[in-house]
Amino acid sequence: MKAPSKAPSKAPSKAPKLAVVNLGAHGHVNPTLPVVSELVRRGVDVLYFTTAAFEAAVTATGARFFPTDSLFIRKSGEQAQEAHDSPADMVARFPLRLIEDAAHMLPQILPILEEEDPDAIWYDTMTVAGRFAAELLKIPGMLTKPSYAANRHFSLGKHLAQVDESHPARLQFKDKAQELARKWNVPALAVHELFAHAEPLNIVFMPRAFQPAGDTFDETFAFVGPSIAPRPTAGAFRHEGDDPLLFISLGTVFNNWPQFFTTCFEAFGDSPLSVVMAIGDKVDQDRLGAIPKNFRVERHVPQLDVLQQAQAFITHGGMNSTQEALYYGVPLLVIPQMMEQAATARRVEELGLGKAFLERPQVTPQSLRAAVAAVAADAQIKANVAAMQAAVRGAGGYLRAADLLAAHLTKVRAR
Repeated sequence: MKAPSKAPSKAPSKAPKLAVVNLGAHGHVNPTLPVVSELVRRGVDVLYFTTAAFEAAVTATGARFFPTDSLFIRKSGEQAQEAHDSPADMVARFPLRLIEDAAHMLPQILPILEEEDPDAIWYDTMTVAGRFAAELLKIPGMLTKPSYAANRHFSLGKHLAQVDESHPARLQFKDKAQELARKWNVPALAVHELFAHAEPLNIVFMPRAFQPAGDTFDETFAFVGPSIAPRPTAGAFRHEGDDPLLFISLGTVFNNWPQFFTTCFEAFGDSPLSVVMAIGDKVDQDRLGAIPKNFRVERHVPQLDVLQQAQAFITHGGMNSTQEALYYGVPLLVIPQMMEQAATARRVEELGLGKAFLERPQVTPQSLRAAVAAVAADAQIKANVAAMQAAVRGAGGYLRAADLLAAHLTKVRAR
């Protein structure tokens, strides 16, 4: 199948036009929303492609919303719910799911992009369809990286490339990549090329100080830190009393672990702490048993509100949650649920920002109590968190990202 033909060049319209192609997951969409809202405020016409679950959040920014169906999100939800895959199988299947998602999304987005003819496409590092669409339509591309950037000095993708090439998922990946290449006349990507790719502008939602080998990345990588902007839920949570506040959450995807939440009850139910615990949508709260009096258990909480009042955060180590905690100077206890989060757990320990539990058997009532007490008493951890908080807040956030994107749009429109 031939790629759609690019519309004839035309005089620039009055308003610059930016297409955003994103993965339908909170950790990928949420950092972009304040940026998009700011760009719309400045007069940019933004088209936003992601899953229907984010329609309200996207339209609230003023962007035009285009729903996409994502095989990756559907299969990730099934995997998180059923937890059948071993860690090794999860790593092996991850690239396959990305390339399958690209094949599924391309025919959804290409006709709209060809008709709308945006000045640039800002796509998530995990939406390979956005990358291929930019190449096929010869529209300048820009990258959004909600987590770690990659170059020859550091890449999480190297871990993905170390899987046995005879693994069934790896063989399927090669077949799917070649099929996609034949159908659309695009490169047949190897696994390591999924994350090694970079554009003339790459927005990374963390400070350079948190990025491993951060000083080896050139000026095309803008480490802007987290997108912290006022939210409609601001002020919705208020901690009453003088007891120190502990916040516990495993995020929105890999949180189907009832035993973890009951372990937290046992660990802190008789402690002098006030505990806020978010359990997500997958756990049956009624099966957790009696809730200790010092606990507040909710499916979801206004996380930024809670973090502003917390003294410690037990987290899965998602990059959004990690950076938001550091923005508010909260030390971390990281219990990762997948490969990227494990890298963040190690990074937190390496930088002295908290503690990590890399294996589930390490998570016991005794170990959790000891870790929270140790973090609270460690003056060096407090100093390290304060220094990283300064780096996070000094990175520029969503306003710097908007400045860079707007400047890049002006540049490509002038060509």
